[in-house]
Amino acid sequence: MPYALIALLIATVSAGFVSTPANAASAKCYTTTRGAYSCTYQSLGNGRGFRISARRYPTITLEMDERGKSAKGSIDFNDGRYRVLPGRYVRSKYKIGCWANSVAIAEVCVQLR
Repeated sequence: MPYALIALLIATVSAGFVSTPANAASAKCYTTTRGAYSCTYQSLGNGRGFRISARRYPTITLEMDERGKSAKGSIDFNDGRYRVLPGRYVRSKYKIGCWANSVAIAEVCVQLR
């Protein structure tokens, strides 16, 4: 493999121009701890939940229960640390696209673009 091609491949991956899954969409995200930021929304399929991710931000996953009434949350800090979030997340009655935590003052919001 020519060195120029290897250098181009490394530069492309380093710049973050890697492909995203087919079901991923650009979104505006908000979390209580990080504020608002641009992110990628990815459905887990069949109403099972979703995942939000962005460069330099933790990846947050909300997985719905079998009735779709609440979700358990997890956070991947993308550095080897992974945590299950406390409590359950339920749809906010006051904010469209937001899920509020049942035991902590925490919110995860997603607005597709």
